[in-house]
Amino acid sequence: MTTSNQQEFAGSHHEANSIGLKIESTTRKKKRTSKNRTKSTIQNIQFWANVNAASVKSCYVKWNQHVTEVFVTSQVVEFDENLNASLSEFLIQMNRCDIPIDGFLIMDGTPEELTAHFKINDVVKLQPIGGV
Repeated sequence: MTTSNQQEFAGSHHEANSIGLKIESTTRKKKRTSKNRTKSTIQNIQFWANVNAASVKSCYVKWNQHVTEVFVTSQVVEFDENLNASLSEFLIQMNRCDIPIDGFLIMDGTPEELTAHFKINDVVKLQPIGGV
């Protein structure tokens, strides 16, 4: 994510929309279905991954009863502080819009190694598509 995109993203809901992120508060639509919220959350995670395509290898998304969890693997082996900061800003913006989400920057590994964080059958794997 470029510095200007990070500044826009870290700002208000309207500023997030200026870079194409479509985050809506789930409390604003009383009849919003779980299916629509799931689709919107996936689209936002995919958009964030695309913006950070140079750093993001994969995102594994897991739904719990009250919160979505996203596990992000990096393109590099060592801890990526910039990616972690971008992920934190993304999570803050989503939660400000009443979309409960937690995120974790984790080491990539084999399916067996990833089970330390989640069950492979319980997640949806997203990969970045180019850059935005």
